[in-house]
Amino acid sequence: MYPNNKRSNDEISSGFNDNKRNRNSTSTRTDYRFLIAASDANAIFGRNGENYQSLRSKFHNQIDVSQFQTPERVLILYGDEDRAMSILSDLLPIMAQNQGVRPGFVELRAMIHSSQAGAVIV
Repeated sequence: MYPNNKRSNDEISSGFNDNKRNRNSTSTRTDYRFLIAASDANAIFGRNGENYQSLRSKFHNQIDVSQFQTPERVLILYGDEDRAMSILSDLLPIMAQNQGVRPGFVELRAMIHSSQAGAVIV
């Protein structure tokens, strides 16, 4: 229809370029990022990394904690919402025991991309 187009409209609409990532697709894999204190990261690792290894094996490598020597670390949970919440439900008691400030409360700061901040504020 348009002679200057490199591809015809039929090729575009028929999924000619299916190997490209579709930004509008509803992927179930999401990265959940949290900023935690270094002491909480150490508690998550446990002695000789025992807690961390058991969590990674239990949830099939769906958890990661940054290894930088900073006062705060980034905790990343990969996967769908149900898996991330089950990982978080295992992590919160470890963090609560480490923080020991108020029973039943844990300080956990979510890192949200600026493009998604409006949805959180509403």
